[in-house]
Amino acid sequence: MKRWQASTALVLALEGSVVATVADRPASLVLTMALAAAWGAPALPRRAWPWMLAALGLTSWTLAATQGLFWSGTPRTVWIALLPPTGFPFGDPPGLFLYREGVLHGLLESLRGHALLWLGAGLVSRYGMEELMRGLRTLGLPGSASLLTVLAVRQMPVLVADARTAWTALRLKGLGPLAAVRALGTPLLTGHLRRADEIAAALHARGLGAGTEAPLPPPAPTVERAAVWIAGGTVAAGLALVALAR
Repeated sequence: MKRWQASTALVLALEGSVVATVADRPASLVLTMALAAAWGAPALPRRAWPWMLAALGLTSWTLAATQGLFWSGTPRTVWIALLPPTGFPFGDPPGLFLYREGVLHGLLESLRGHALLWLGAGLVSRYGMEELMRGLRTLGLPGSASLLTVLAVRQMPVLVADARTAWTALRLKGLGPLAAVRALGTPLLTGHLRRADEIAAALHARGLGAGTEAPLPPPAPTVERAAVWIAGGTVAAGLALVALAR
């Protein structure tokens, strides 16, 4: 997909996200996540791997913990008794348990989030911001909306870098970890408000926002458009079969 236009990659990634969202069988979820990872992992820069692994781990841990604690299906096998029931004279609290079936279900459901993360990582790693903006314009999104979308994606790593810098500065001032976390919001907020003003001034200086729209980029080649239609038809057929099966 790297040699294809960004608009083609955006549409195929959207179709992949639809599959990851509606797939309900373990084999389908594993296959979808594996295909998304096979596309996104090779393009991911080395410096981004720790953050990507942290996001994947947080997704799995969150879903496994919540599903394990609040699992209401059957069977319900107690895996860990976090708060065993205790006998009180005025009632017996039910306790707090981690159910094995819920944990396994949460880990399986986390594959949806993993697939979406890999698809997004592949897009932003393989295509520059200008390419993605042209791709969104090709798909018919207005220029202002395309610009805002690309700027939002571009500001995410900037926010991480600013948070790291502010954290280091607060720790050097002698603040403890908890105090540094509480004080982190003020420098991040003021810094990004200042950066937003700078971006707005730069866009205004280049004539953007004056009611003019840039011309649409050329459409994707026939082969890419055929691939999009074939993939879209396959996804639509799969959704229809799933709906009929239910």
